[in-house]
Amino acid sequence: MKRYLKVFLLQLNNNLSIEIQYRKNFVIRILSQLLFVVLQVLLIEIYFRFTNQIGSWSRPEVFLLAGVFRLVEGAFHMFFHENLLSLPETVNQGDMDGLITKPINTLFLVSTRHHQLYEISTYLSGFIIIVYALGTSNISIIFLSFLASILGLIALFSIMLIISFFDFLA
Repeated sequence: MKRYLKVFLLQLNNNLSIEIQYRKNFVIRILSQLLFVVLQVLLIEIYFRFTNQIGSWSRPEVFLLAGVFRLVEGAFHMFFHENLLSLPETVNQGDMDGLITKPINTLFLVSTRHHQLYEISTYLSGFIIIVYALGTSNISIIFLSFLASILGLIALFSIMLIISFFDFLA
């Protein structure tokens, strides 16, 4: 486990150094992600300006759902999305051969090589939305929201991995 954490931290450090080379691009990406969050919050506020419920969903429940979505989306895009999308290219270019020979789990290497670190803003905004939603509702649901986030991330990773593995059939 220590070895995997060490490799992951080295990959994270490498990706951070790449992102820092293009600081303005990194800042613009973070700002654009924050703009999407602001628009999402404003849209929810507009919906609930005219009604107290949408179906059986109250305002705090919708914010909690939006926060959990942002947590899952941010974590998935930050750590796995680019890697799973580039899996067919990795196979076609022959880079997978070098990864298979490494003395570490190939799935771990393939799925965590590249990071989109600007997505930290999406992840943090999801956390802030959840805290905001829980500030106006029952706090006992906080554990369930983070459990839903973890299960959602696992499900999304699994689905994308299955889709990416269809490249091996071609």
